[in-house]
Amino acid sequence: YVDNINLSHSNPTSIKTNVTNNVSFDVYPPPTKGETNLSINAVTAGNANVVVVNTLGQVVYSKQIELTVGVNTLQLDANNFANGLYTISVESTNGSMVKKLTVTK
Repeated sequence: YVDNINLSHSNPTSIKTNVTNNVSFDVYPPPTKGETNLSINAVTAGNANVVVVNTLGQVVYSKQIELTVGVNTLQLDANNFANGLYTISVESTNGSMVKKLTVTK
């Protein structure tokens, strides 16, 4: 027999914490043949890291940029990228976001 069983929830794992993300971006044109534009919308100014990773997990592009409040545009030269799917992440003190980029030539 088992006696004296106590159940407690000191750190519940099933409750999702809402995280406010103050940075968002769009990638256009969706499938690219070379030049790609990132339209980054920032609520507050600050530094951000833009990183492009291929499907093998290799970083093929990395750049630190200074964000101003509002829409910031970054041109990304994908002419040297091989055909395939890439992951673009924008990380800043305002938050982070990840999008996909398809390169077709």
